[in-house]
Amino acid sequence: MELIFIFLPSLLFIFLYKIKLKDDIGFVKTRWKYFIYAFLLGLASIFIINFLNYATLKFFPQFSSYFDIIRQITSFKHHKWFVVIFFIAVIPPFFEELFFRGIILNLLDKNKGVGGIILSSMIFAMFHLDIFAFLQIFILGMILGYLYKISNSIFVPMFFHFLINFFSVISSNYFGF
Repeated sequence: MELIFIFLPSLLFIFLYKIKLKDDIGFVKTRWKYFIYAFLLGLASIFIINFLNYATLKFFPQFSSYFDIIRQITSFKHHKWFVVIFFIAVIPPFFEELFFRGIILNLLDKNKGVGGIILSSMIFAMFHLDIFAFLQIFILGMILGYLYKISNSIFVPMFFHFLINFFSVISSNYFGF
C-alpha cells in the first residue's frame, strides 16, 4: 500500500518536474554530527512516544484494543522478525521521507519557510490515519523536517525515521507498548 500512495506519486512528481535527487531532494553526503543528533533525538523521542502511549492507555483504557491491533501487526510471534523490521522500519522511512521531506517540504518551504515544516508535519500526521497518535506523529514530523533542513540531506531524516520505527517495533514486542 505504501508503494502505491507514496512511492508512485513521488516518482511521477520527480519525472514531471525534472527534480534532481541530489540537488533538489538531498541525496547527498552530510556530516556525521547530524546522524549523531538524529540518534540522540531518536532515543529521546522513543521515551516520549512510549510515555504518551502509556498515558493514553492509562487515561483512556478503551483504546487498549487499538494498541492490541498495533502489537499484533508488529509482533515477532505472528511474523518473522526480519520481515517486520523490513516492512515497518526500512521501507516506510525511505518512501515517506522521500515524499514528505524531499518533495512536500521542499514545495512548501519555497513559500512558507518554517511554516513548511509545520504544514508538511501536519500532512504527514494525517497521512498515517492514526487519531490516537496524531500528536506524536506530528511532533516526529517536525523533528524530521528540522533534521532535513539543518543537514541538507534526506539520509538524516531517513535514519531518524528508521530508528523511531525500529525501536517502536522492539518496544512493542518486548515492553508491550
